[in-house]
Amino acid sequence: MTESGISRIGAATGVVSVVVTFVGFGVHGALPTDTTAAAVETYVKSVSASQAGIGNYLELLGYLLFLALRHISTPWVEPAGRIRCIG
Repeated sequence: MTESGISRIGAATGVVSVVVTFVGFGVHGALPTDTTAAAVETYVKSVSASQAGIGNYLELLGYLLFLALRHISTPWVEPAGRIRCIG
């Protein structure tokens, strides 16, 4: 595969990872900003188990796609050699 093809795949993976992560956040909704017991109880009662599971799965998929982006984007980078101290 050519370098330009790898760059396109990496860019597409990055865009998809952001979209999937935000869709996952949207599926189960945001956590309450207020940490009172009543606010947390209201949030837990408003989100079903399947809704929370699907949202969390999509978030995880987005994070994994981001890791794939990192791997695809820089396969040719080699680690630096040892640095010697003169002293």
